[in-house]
Amino acid sequence: SVRDCKFCVTIGDPRRQDCPLIAVSDEFQTMTGYSREELIGQNCRVLNSNCLLDPEDFTGLRQACASGLPFTKVILNRRKSGELFLNLIDLRGLVVATDPRSGEELWFLVGIQGDVTHMDDMPRNHLPELHQVATLIRTRLVEELGTLAMSGALRADA
Repeated sequence: SVRDCKFCVTIGDPRRQDCPLIAVSDEFQTMTGYSREELIGQNCRVLNSNCLLDPEDFTGLRQACASGLPFTKVILNRRKSGELFLNLIDLRGLVVATDPRSGEELWFLVGIQGDVTHMDDMPRNHLPELHQVATLIRTRLVEELGTLAMSGALRADA
């Protein structure tokens, strides 16, 4: 079941060119084989290397990066080792604060992901469960990132 998956988190900054990763969880490093140092500053596209991506999925990923629109799918990705895996991804914008001067919302692109390659049944049957888990993770992230934003550690103009 989805609850047996080890979920991992990525955070991208949509205000920077190509929405680079600014944070990845330890589990994401384990799942992909890439180190944090190799991933920070890169777009997650590195996982799509030589993978056929459905044009509709490609469009959905780009829209999520640009606008924060939700994107939830199982997509084929590639680990650093070259091994293919099925990645259950829930990607969407997460507003963490509002700039008091401009009123602009400060948001980040948060991906909640899990390797579902070895699940017995079709992973898409578990999307409602994924949404529940992802919502809990995002709630905690809002609290943590909101505190950082209010302290000035995260700036909208960075």
